[in-house]
Amino acid sequence: MSESTRPSPSPLDPVAPRSQGTSSSQPVSRSQTHAAIERALPLLVPTALKLVWVPMALGLFITFAALDDRRAFVRSNALSVSGRQLMLAGMAGGALTLLLGATVFLIVRPRATKLHSLSRIADTLLPLAWLWPLPLFLDYRVFEGTGLLRVALASLWGLGLERALRASFVALNLKGSDRGPWRMGRFLPPLLLLLLCGWFISFCGRYTVLEHRRFGTNGFDLGLFDNLMFNLSHGEWFHATVDAGNLNGGNHLQYHANFLAYLFVPAYSIHPGSEVLLWIQAAMVGLSAIPFYLLAARRLKNPWFGLAFAYLFIVHEGTQSPVFFEFHFLTLSPFFLGWTLYFFDRGSKVPLIIVWILALLLREDQGTVLAGAALVCLMRGQRPLWAAIGGIAGITWLALMRFVVMPANGPPGGFHQHSGIFQAMIAPGSHGFGGVLKTLLTNPTYALENFLEGRKLEYVLAIAAPFLLLPLRRRLFWILFVPASLFTLVTTNYVPSVSTRFQYTMYWIPMMCFGTLLILSDWSELASTRHRVGAALVSMLVVATALSCDGGGLFQRHTLVGGFRRIGFEMSPDEVARYEELREVARSIPKEASVTATESTVPHVSTRRNIRTLRQGAGDSEYLLVRKDEARSGEQATALLAAYRSERWGLLTATKHFQLWRQGADTKPNRAAMRALGQRVD
Repeated sequence: MSESTRPSPSPLDPVAPRSQGTSSSQPVSRSQTHAAIERALPLLVPTALKLVWVPMALGLFITFAALDDRRAFVRSNALSVSGRQLMLAGMAGGALTLLLGATVFLIVRPRATKLHSLSRIADTLLPLAWLWPLPLFLDYRVFEGTGLLRVALASLWGLGLERALRASFVALNLKGSDRGPWRMGRFLPPLLLLLLCGWFISFCGRYTVLEHRRFGTNGFDLGLFDNLMFNLSHGEWFHATVDAGNLNGGNHLQYHANFLAYLFVPAYSIHPGSEVLLWIQAAMVGLSAIPFYLLAARRLKNPWFGLAFAYLFIVHEGTQSPVFFEFHFLTLSPFFLGWTLYFFDRGSKVPLIIVWILALLLREDQGTVLAGAALVCLMRGQRPLWAAIGGIAGITWLALMRFVVMPANGPPGGFHQHSGIFQAMIAPGSHGFGGVLKTLLTNPTYALENFLEGRKLEYVLAIAAPFLLLPLRRRLFWILFVPASLFTLVTTNYVPSVSTRFQYTMYWIPMMCFGTLLILSDWSELASTRHRVGAALVSMLVVATALSCDGGGLFQRHTLVGGFRRIGFEMSPDEVARYEELREVARSIPKEASVTATESTVPHVSTRRNIRTLRQGAGDSEYLLVRKDEARSGEQATALLAAYRSERWGLLTATKHFQLWRQGADTKPNRAAMRALGQRVD
């Protein structure tokens, strides 16, 4: 064998190679041994650590999978002495066994390539070390869908799994190419996409209606929007009496510029009522997966990757929960934002202009959300002229709506839209959102203290963990979340804006999808980073599914929360009877009559011109519809007592759960009716 073809010495083998023409071994010097060790250590130490970590982490996985009470173990460290000893013995035994096997492998007939082979084996096995959190998230009792520990663990899990898969893909020489099996099944990804959307729509539509019939909806907000849509369909300009608490007024534009409500009037008019709004909401959110599928498939040049992104959007708990909280136009926003981003990326000018205008008309703040995306595209050099125009127009639209149109539709003297949720951030001597901006610009330290709250950190991690925090790991993409932060994180003492159970997540999730796609697209363009795309997507799918299993409703039905309520997925016989009882009572109310109802009863009778909630007072309504459980105490009981003392309404009908009062009816039964509610009227 020539010198050029003879293998180089192994880093672990200090024996010098034989000289040509010599059959005997040369003595090994101490310097040669030291040199061999120095060559081996940089590869040997991390390989040994990986070989220790894999069996120990698998021991954790097996223990978590076998435990009967994982919650007690995680939350209070509850485990018997013998159980803990067995756990430690198993972890140590596995690590020692694997290390011993690796040592024998290296020593017996050492070769130059053995250490490198062992390193590749360790890298290949490394993803197994990140299985251990899985049993915790598949058991809904451990975290019950909430908690900083939950999302912090999920974030760390995703980051570790991504790097482990990246190393494994390199070891297996998986380059993330779009050729080969990925190109098989040309029509299968679109078919699976439609099934995915259909699954989400049918699930959310069916169970939001069920929750409504279980009296899980309220005058604010489902009853409000049903009343608004009814009046729009009858030619009245944003008349919404629930909003104003005044049967002779009330213009919803003082609160939000939802001009796009007219787009849904034809569908609503087919079968007017609250339930059709819930189905519209479920359908629009479910169909939002389509533009993100198309955008991802185009960016990553792979329809299967596009399907993965559609799945990430659908199963995200921040997508599911808001659909189960009443009805809000903001919840519909991913559909229009997604199509705007897709047509912008594609360069389709006419469709882009159309969907961009629709997004602006949906709600006054959507132009600002798109402005963040436009600025990122501008700084990346992607259609800079269109990006600049879109960004400027979006901010201008928000200013026009917030400071001109919305105040003009409010009461005399002006109305400062929802400024109460920012109260602590409003600069002294100022009011409204303008005062918030003054504080942000002049006192950033005070603003930072407001941001640094545990619940806000939990909120951001809950939204970003399924995306491996990717957009947050690149500073340029922080711009995407400036509008979302202004509308959510800046709030003070307002829990809904920093909870994944409410509609405000829709400021974040579309931009998370977009930012993540831009990063993965950049990786896919370079051969040196292409393998990271597959590793990141697999990690995202695992973490997103785990979080959805823990806090969503698509995979289990124990912990899904919509707004303020834990969602139920079946109606008991008593609940069915109560709902039918309400329908029977409601039939006796003329369609044109004005009604004041208790809060959870409002959306069942809000398909009329004038409706209000009893917590605002009885007003001048012709009918009072009272659910007894709600009128026994609190502000609604106080309002009903005031109506009773006015002697303007008399009890018309009383059933097991409801009372119907009518203005001008006989007042003789009133005293007994109030006593039935536990009210002292003597």
